[in-house]
Amino acid sequence: MIVTTKAHDTINAVTQIRNRIKDGAHVFSLQNGMGIGDQLLEMLPRQRLYVGTTTHAAYKKSPFHVVHAGVGNTWFGALNQPNSSGVVIENDDDRVKEDLLKTGLNVIFESEKEIKERLWRKLAINCCINGLTGIFHCRNGSLLSSPQSLILMKEILKEVSIIMKNEGINIPENELEDDVKKVLTLTSKNISSTLQDIIKGNQTEIDYMNGFIVRKSRPNTAPINRLICDLLKIKLDMVQANVFDTSLLSQTQK
Repeated sequence: MIVTTKAHDTINAVTQIRNRIKDGAHVFSLQNGMGIGDQLLEMLPRQRLYVGTTTHAAYKKSPFHVVHAGVGNTWFGALNQPNSSGVVIENDDDRVKEDLLKTGLNVIFESEKEIKERLWRKLAINCCINGLTGIFHCRNGSLLSSPQSLILMKEILKEVSIIMKNEGINIPENELEDDVKKVLTLTSKNISSTLQDIIKGNQTEIDYMNGFIVRKSRPNTAPINRLICDLLKIKLDMVQANVFDTSLLSQTQK
């Protein structure tokens, strides 16, 4: 089973079909942000759980019509190894990989350590890009045009880096900064998923990005990430209340 819901919808979605998931079943989770994997581990102790990330691009054209817009890779790693639930789960990654390869997802299996580092790298990038593009109502590449936004992203990464080190993930801050700038350049014309949610007036995944960093931090030690969460939620409130006037964004000062 592959779960690709929004992060905040995952637990509810899996709960609805929990009694249909067999012991020893392979469950794959593909969401933005962090924290869902740990929740699913508690919820599914008798299943084999994988978390992952992908560079494939897709968008929903209409209900039940998804366009595969760009080919990439998909990485998965098992979180619950070794299994301690009392259920014997066969380590059959090769068979599962063979099945998944038929889908064209270009699946790569990694160790738990490798997938966790990959997910933390992605989280660091998301913490810099998603919230800010949602707040400033801009495409990804626009963040590179402002020296102040680069400074702000550096401050975000400082807070993220502290939590990463506490979790045993040691990636230099300057390397994370390079990752962010590379993604901003490669996806300069893209509209982030967070901004898409804001435009539609939908709940965002910010609580599993910057919000995850806030929850993992000691009190008052991640003020920038907390501010990003608060500002984005204020904007969403305005959009949902129909008082955010996007026409003001197109006006230029005389």
